[in-house]
Amino acid sequence: MNQYHILSASGGVDWNDQLADLHRQMTELSRSLQSQGLELRWVKVFVSDLANQQMSLHESPLFVEYISRVAHTVVEQPPLAAGVKIMLLAACACVANDCVQMESWRLSGADLSDGCHDSYNQAMLLFERYVASLERRGLSLCEHCLRTWIYVRDIDNNYAGMVRARNEVFARHGLTPSTHFIVSTGIGGATAVPGALVALDTLTADASTTHEVRFLEALDHLNRTHEYGVAFERGGLFRVGDEEFCLISGTASIDRGGRVLHEGDVLAQAARIRENIAALLADGGLTLADVCYYVVYVRDVSDRDAVCDYLRHNCADVPCVLVHAPVCRSNWLIEMECVARRRGSVQS
Repeated sequence: MNQYHILSASGGVDWNDQLADLHRQMTELSRSLQSQGLELRWVKVFVSDLANQQMSLHESPLFVEYISRVAHTVVEQPPLAAGVKIMLLAACACVANDCVQMESWRLSGADLSDGCHDSYNQAMLLFERYVASLERRGLSLCEHCLRTWIYVRDIDNNYAGMVRARNEVFARHGLTPSTHFIVSTGIGGATAVPGALVALDTLTADASTTHEVRFLEALDHLNRTHEYGVAFERGGLFRVGDEEFCLISGTASIDRGGRVLHEGDVLAQAARIRENIAALLADGGLTLADVCYYVVYVRDVSDRDAVCDYLRHNCADVPCVLVHAPVCRSNWLIEMECVARRRGSVQS
C-alpha cells in the first residue's frame, strides 16, 4: 500500500517558523507511518525563493532529520497558498516495497563554467548523466525510466532548446513515435544556481523488479505529442512488482488537433484539463475518483483565487499542490498532473 501526503506550512509567519511547522508535521507523519508499517520513500519540496532559502533549508531539522535521509528533490515553484513559502509532497510505502527510485539531477556552477550556457546543452548534459547512471546499474532509458519532470527557467525562451535535446537523446536510445516515449512534465521551475536553465527529476524502476507498462491515449481528446514536435507519453498504467498505479503527464487545455482551447479563460482551461485527464484515465480503466493527488501549475499568480475556488468545488476530496509555474505555451494558463490508483488500493 502506498500513501501520498501533502504538507503545507502555516501562512503568515516567517521562513524559519514555516520550517519548524513542517518539522512538527513531518514528525507526526513519521510516527503515523511507523505504526502502519510504512516509511517515507521520497519527498518533493516546493519553495518560493530557493536562492535565498536553500542554505537555511539544508541546515534545518526538517531537512537534516527527514528530507535528507530519503530521496528528495527541491524546486523553486512558489506555492500559491496565501503566505506559504514551502510545501512538501511525500510518498510513502511499506518497508519491503522499494521498487521505484526518485532521483534529482541538477547543474552546478562548475558545469556552467565549462561553456554550458544554453538550454539545449544543459538538457543534453543532464540526460547524458542520467543515462550513464542507468547503464552503470544495468538499466536502460527505454525500459526502466518510468517518468521525468523537466524544469525550465524562463520557459518561454528556453523550452525549445530543451525539447531539441530531449528529442535527440530519446531517438538515440530507441524512443520514437513507432516505439514509445516517457511520461513527463515539462514546466517552468528553477534551482538555486542562477545560470542553470534546466533541471531534471526522474522515476526509475529497479533492475530486480519486474514491471509492465501500458501507455494511455484518448485520441478523441488529445493527439499524440510527436505531431507537434515533442516527445512524451500522455500517461501510463504501470505494474511494478506488486504495485499498480497510473501516472498522468502534465496536461493542458488541448484538443485532438493539438490546439489550445479556451485562450484567456483559466477556469474553462481547468475544466478541459480534467476532461482530458478523465479520458486518459478511462483508457486505463480508472476514473477521476481514483486520483490520489494533483499538482496544479498556474502561469499567472493573479489567477490563484479563481483556481483555488475551482479546486474546492471540483476536487474537494483530492489533495492538491498549487504552485506558480509557467506552462510551455504562453496561452496555456494552467496545467495539471496526477497519480491515480484503483479506489481502495491507496490512501492520500
